[in-house]
Amino acid sequence: MAGQIYRKSEEDILKANVQTQKAAEAQKETQSRLSELRPVVRNTDEQLRIKTQMIVLETYKALERGIPRDSALKTLLG
Repeated sequence: MAGQIYRKSEEDILKANVQTQKAAEAQKETQSRLSELRPVVRNTDEQLRIKTQMIVLETYKALERGIPRDSALKTLLG
């Protein structure tokens, strides 16, 4: 009987290992996709330009959420 319990535990361990490997592969793929989205910065001027673009984009998004739908300003902003 002890052998059967051991086999079952071994099967559970193998299943857990497979799940862990699948999760690790998924995480690696996600990290790979995220690294492709990040801009490659070669110097400080480029880094500042990218930060400025991100600030402007986030400001625009916040402004857009706060402007009423029928506003002329919303039409002008696009």
